[in-house]
Amino acid sequence: MNSETALKQALARSSVIPEQIATLVNNPGLFFPDLPDNQRTQIASALFHLTIKQAWSVTFLFQNGHYEAGLALARSVLEAFCRGKWIKYHAKTGAIESFSSNKFPDMSYLIKKTLSCVLDPDGQADEFFSTVYRRLSEYAHGGVHMFEMQLSETGIASEYNLEELRDVLKISDVMQLQAATELLDFTRCKDDDYCRTLKEEHTQCKRFQADLGRIMDLVQEIV
Repeated sequence: MNSETALKQALARSSVIPEQIATLVNNPGLFFPDLPDNQRTQIASALFHLTIKQAWSVTFLFQNGHYEAGLALARSVLEAFCRGKWIKYHAKTGAIESFSSNKFPDMSYLIKKTLSCVLDPDGQADEFFSTVYRRLSEYAHGGVHMFEMQLSETGIASEYNLEELRDVLKISDVMQLQAATELLDFTRCKDDDYCRTLKEEHTQCKRFQADLGRIMDLVQEIV
């Protein structure tokens, strides 16, 4: 399969992910028990929602040939997800109560804390940071890989590496699917013992398991 065909297939797959996520996260039957009064849930949920929205924008930009903008935005997708995970699972109560975006740890630390089970199954967080995040940073700030794609053999004309575009799209898609999983996680019972003692099956928890399975299937299609 040539690079152009592979990218077209990746874009076709990516274009249906937003609709599939929307049917899960925006289901009117879902409720978020902690959202009204839990600041940790509020901040993390907002960051996960931002992850999804920005990833949709990456797909839209790629579909319309605005590769430079999509590449530059991809780093923000990963950052929003890492920050949401850190807030949800690792931030201390004091940091939540006095929340400020200036208090986030640096990204190398966030990647080590939050991506080990997502894109780093072998525990090579340092390698992930140096190879993936720094490449995304180059796209965002006009680094070597980015400006080389603005030159062709005949002069100043964009020639994008289609394999790189596909790889960045994969990262963006996986991040939004993982963000959707984290949002859905906020909707289920936090006390499994209580859930099991309900006389009638807790339909929201049952739906969470089904929706989680759907998301994992989508992730497997990407990776």
